[in-house]
Amino acid sequence: MLQEQRYQVQIPQRLYESPSSPCFKFPSPQEFWVNGSKGVSIFAALKGDLNGLQDRSVPFFEDCIGTKISYRLLMPGFASFSVQKNARRAVTTRESIAREKVAVQVAEVVKRFLETTANAKVLPGTNDIDSRWRSACQTGVITIQNIYLTELVQVSLGSFQPILEVSLAM
Repeated sequence: MLQEQRYQVQIPQRLYESPSSPCFKFPSPQEFWVNGSKGVSIFAALKGDLNGLQDRSVPFFEDCIGTKISYRLLMPGFASFSVQKNARRAVTTRESIAREKVAVQVAEVVKRFLETTANAKVLPGTNDIDSRWRSACQTGVITIQNIYLTELVQVSLGSFQPILEVSLAM
């Protein structure tokens, strides 16, 4: 019996540009690795199954981040999407949440994005490529089960944008 071949494709997004800090210098993206492979399954993160996550208990955010941050998704064919989450363990402490919690937060944001945009209207000016990505999200080709968080990019002082890949069968 032939084993199904799979490949991962990065979901295209334009990077967020802050109107208040257009000259923001991007730090290096933070990568997510599980058992030696790049990418955290969004589905596994939602279930809390992150045992093989590299540096899972290490604090993620630097001291310059406030108590809340925004996660942003700018997927083709959809309106921009942003959700605020806690970046600190508690209001009274300056200790950052761990990498594991960041992966769970991103998974929650991606799930909410897919639920919110499932029946959203097409944006004016959507091109053919945007339409194909949009259709893949809305018809079940792209689901929580086949999306992976590979990197997290800081796009402004308090905003982060996940870099996502989708695993597809050949």
